[in-house]
Amino acid sequence: MSEQIMTALSQGPYIYVTSRTSSFAYRDKNMTAQKIAEELGVRYLLEGSVQKEDDRVRIHAQLIEGQTGNHIWAKSYDREYKDLFALQDEITMDVISSLNVKMTGFQLTSLSFSRPKNLEAYELYLKGIYYHLSRKKENIPLAYQAFNEAVKIDPNFGPTYRSLSLVYCDEVIYRTTKTPGRSLEKAEQMAKKAFEVEPDYPPYTVWSQISRLKKKFDDAIVNAKKGRYWQGILIPVSTVFSR
Repeated sequence: MSEQIMTALSQGPYIYVTSRTSSFAYRDKNMTAQKIAEELGVRYLLEGSVQKEDDRVRIHAQLIEGQTGNHIWAKSYDREYKDLFALQDEITMDVISSLNVKMTGFQLTSLSFSRPKNLEAYELYLKGIYYHLSRKKENIPLAYQAFNEAVKIDPNFGPTYRSLSLVYCDEVIYRTTKTPGRSLEKAEQMAKKAFEVEPDYPPYTVWSQISRLKKKFDDAIVNAKKGRYWQGILIPVSTVFSR
């Protein structure tokens, strides 16, 4: 849920969304909203909870002003699980409306990008994200397995290829591969595939990571800057959903 809402929010004009790794680091910490906002350098925090039972999902979301800790918007949603994608769009638009940000027609359409055609593939993708974000080398194979199963079910879901690319990068970072050169080749192949299926959303941050590991630091900096520009900068938002 956080992954998709963060991606959708980042498409809004003048909105800069902190990275999922930075945001998720605060998920289980007992800290005030003001302290988290200060450390992340954001003006607003989006937090919430997700509960799933049988074929229904209940979500509570709230937008908090980082400087004061005051709630400026909150809403609960109760939907059938099959309506999850539409619900994500609804939450995103509600948040943007509360920030009084107007979106262009292109950006409204772009909220539906990177959407899997199959919920099973989506759940496997989220499972892979969970293992990947744990930043534990023993979870690298588990992340790879989940992403690989997801892409077999839905081969046109770009985020899975980007995530697979980062998993191959992790093999090099955590030294779990005996052939780092081969792992980086696979990472490049997955990044290229992500770009092929979603050419409107270049995987700049992935290319930056690959370039860094190949010690092509100039390329890494260029791609990192492109990735940051792609999101736009003005209203920093951090979002974390728990379950």
